Amino acid sequence: MDRVLQRSDTFEAGPTFSLLYPQEFSSFLLSPHGQQSCICVKTQQSGQVVIKNLEIKIIRGNLRISGKSWSSVDSERPTHIKIIAMHGWLDNSDSFARLAPMIVQYYYDNTHDVQVTIVAYDQVGCGWSQHRGGDYVNSAIEYSMDMIEVINALGWRTCGVLAHSLGSSVALTTISTFGERFEFYVSIDSFGTFTMQHPDVEAPFQLRHAITDRLKYNHSLLVNPQAIKGRSLLFRPQQFEKVKNYNREDVIDDAANQLVKRYRIYGLDKQSALLFLPRMLHIDEQNVMNSSWNADPRLYHHITPLPSEADMEALIKNIKCPTLLIMAEKGYPFDRNKFRTRLNILKHAEVIWIPEMHHHFHMSHPEQVLSHLVKFLDTKNTVQSRFQLVFKVKIVKVIRNIVQLL
Repeated sequence: MDRVLQRSDTFEAGPTFSLLYPQEFSSFLLSPHGQQSCICVKTQQSGQVVIKNLEIKIIRGNLRISGKSWSSVDSERPTHIKIIAMHGWLDNSDSFARLAPMIVQYYYDNTHDVQVTIVAYDQVGCGWSQHRGGDYVNSAIEYSMDMIEVINALGWRTCGVLAHSLGSSVALTTISTFGERFEFYVSIDSFGTFTMQHPDVEAPFQLRHAITDRLKYNHSLLVNPQAIKGRSLLFRPQQFEKVKNYNREDVIDDAANQLVKRYRIYGLDKQSALLFLPRMLHIDEQNVMNSSWNADPRLYHHITPLPSEADMEALIKNIKCPTLLIMAEKGYPFDRNKFRTRLNILKHAEVIWIPEMHHHFHMSHPEQVLSHLVKFLDTKNTVQSRFQLVFKVKIVKVIRNIVQLL
């Protein structure tokens, strides 16, 4: 099945609500009444898994965010686990193209009362999502604001989080500050963000780098017309003679090789690189030399302000939901001492180290994540507790109906 849906079709967009703020302030946080903020534009089915391409509108900047969802064909099961999936830096929602359907299929095959919906979205400036307008500053808070707005647009009061790399850092910050919205947190090869160990010394240099990045980019707008489109060319001028006779398959193969080379420190394999390309690459069919990456070049700029380690520890301390860290033994090269200190703060977190795995192992070996994720949810009674809650609600309704009849 592969059909294009009408724009009027919505994706389980629930009513708006306010958890923390008075009604008069809720419009600043939540999707406005009467607005279809999440639209399914295409759907297909693979086995018992329904895959949808989504367009999500967020309030700030009236931006269109592209995403994907995976859910089971049986949508009547009483327990519904909702998961927001967050990809890494410059990646896109296809980061979960192998893992997400495996999770959905597992619960369809092995339970009779649990359904799972996973939504991954291309972060602003990545994949098919729009780039921010105006004189944008690359700020960490923007990512968290996007995450909350996307969850609101989906109509989800609460959900779990499955996140990788930068997406996991964004999720950590958001979960710490809006803890009542999140049921569990599963992080893949990440635990917190880069920090300043000595802010009194490092802060001026961080700010200098951020300002310099912006000045260089603004200058590039004057000398490079392609930069105005917000894209970086796939091929450099010195390569034009070599690639001028490339066909579409040649461009895709070259782009995949570039990704493998760029991410060699992270161990990205070519098969995983190819998963990224449909959303990551813009191919100019008329002139392959104009093919380009979809990512906003400003995402390469330094993020400011960078938190101190004390700030990060305060955020970690405020995480209350069940937490699982699935780490790769050969993953991202981070400070192990800092990791141990952070872990000592979040004492309830479970940590799994996967031997011989690299940073993007959730793409190359998704079964490694699946087995630990399922065990974690069962051990933490996340699935059972949700089912019990639904069951209790139904019992209460039955009792009320009986009382009314009497």
